[in-house]
Amino acid sequence: MQRHRSARCGPRSGSRSGWLSFRAAVATAALLACCQGAGPALAKPPVASAGPDRKVPPGVITLDGTASRHPAQAALSYQWSYTGGPAPCRLSSETVATPRVELVRPGLYTFGLRVYDAFQTSQLTEVAITVLDVPPTCGVGPDQQVPTGSVALTGWATDANRQPVTVSWSQTGGPRQVTLSDPSSPRTSFTVPGDGAGVYRFVLKASDGVNSTTCGPVQITVDDLPEPHGYVNPMTIAPGGKTELNGSGSTDKNPEDNPLTYGWAVASGPDRGTLTGADQPWAKFTATKAGTYDIQLTVRENKNGREAATRVQVKVKNVPPTASAGPAQTAHREEVALDGTGSSDENGDAVTYLWKQTEGPEQLPIADPTSPRPSVKGTKPGTYTFTLVVNDGENDSGPASTTVTLKNAVPVPIVPGAVTARPGPLMLNGAASTDPDADPIRYIWAQSSGPAPAPISGLATCCPTVVLTLPGTYVFELTVSDGVATSFPVRSLVIVGP
Repeated sequence: MQRHRSARCGPRSGSRSGWLSFRAAVATAALLACCQGAGPALAKPPVASAGPDRKVPPGVITLDGTASRHPAQAALSYQWSYTGGPAPCRLSSETVATPRVELVRPGLYTFGLRVYDAFQTSQLTEVAITVLDVPPTCGVGPDQQVPTGSVALTGWATDANRQPVTVSWSQTGGPRQVTLSDPSSPRTSFTVPGDGAGVYRFVLKASDGVNSTTCGPVQITVDDLPEPHGYVNPMTIAPGGKTELNGSGSTDKNPEDNPLTYGWAVASGPDRGTLTGADQPWAKFTATKAGTYDIQLTVRENKNGREAATRVQVKVKNVPPTASAGPAQTAHREEVALDGTGSSDENGDAVTYLWKQTEGPEQLPIADPTSPRPSVKGTKPGTYTFTLVVNDGENDSGPASTTVTLKNAVPVPIVPGAVTARPGPLMLNGAASTDPDADPIRYIWAQSSGPAPAPISGLATCCPTVVLTLPGTYVFELTVSDGVATSFPVRSLVIVGP
């Protein structure tokens, strides 16, 4: 038998300290025996027996020196030693017949045994213990019954030889091939496809680099999800109209899990709209803003919470906006504000404005054609027509028109009250006359009565001069004109004394 001495625990055979201790114990025992009169029967040495060679799995084993014998049946003492092996070890005791030792790493271990009596020591005998390289041990978690979604797989693996262990999961069955998040981890997971109901099987393989063990299978039963079915009638509505949502056709493939619960919700759209009966199989939806609404129906199994969803679409028509250009207006050539604030959009959309002049004696500038209330100002009397078109971002309204009539205001002649004077020249005064349109004024003076003609110098000025010759009352008339309209005459009285 080949001996291995690469690692030792306890005193080894031949070592000075261990062997001297052993020889000292033998000498002491012999001296005592002589003093007590021991006879020649003890002349033969004892025989050590370390037991048969063995092959064992890793773990704690018991060495057995109880087969050692003495020719005279004298009491024996034991001295065990570790003489070789692939790894260090420690005996529970080196001086008992049956010490224990834990052997883990695979390979050949040898242990030596000497026995002695009071006088003599046996020859060294050895026993060979071969520790087997055993496959790792593994296990998987319990079978599961789950809905769709993420599923966790758990397992474990150990090696009695305390060697590094690697694990790997693999799928051995199922309606769909799934992807494990980390197949080389004892704990992994996978996501069940939406249509992946059925039974999935997985095994876990553990390897120490030499031997491997496969555990399982673990069985994952994925239940069928409920099947939501949603309908909408009508699919297209006008703003403010209602449509009916119908989810009553939804089914549950696991009838023991009934009843189903329902949930309607607006998933996307121009706004949230209004849902009535959102927790019922039938619901009503109302919206004012134009566009496409995605409405989601979620059905849920009441017992275990499995749920599935589907969507339906509702389209709200975009109704073109309505333009209002405001009422017709009449003004005396002052600044006038157009008014389009009465314009509206049935969908509730914001609108933009665009004003244009379509008729009139002259083209008038519009202060801000995109304003709801722009201003215009003209100089020529007449009727001007303005057209408004509004847009909701998608459609233009029909044109709406309004008129602004600019009138020419008649100038107003103004003279002072009766004037008292003496014969001779006198200045008449019409300077206070005005024109509401601020147009230039032309003056026209004339004498309508008097005791004698009074020559007027500067008939077309505001303040002409007259020559009064005879006493009496003179009446002069003033008429003013802005070039378009002429006022009625007003009278200016001059009383001339003697």
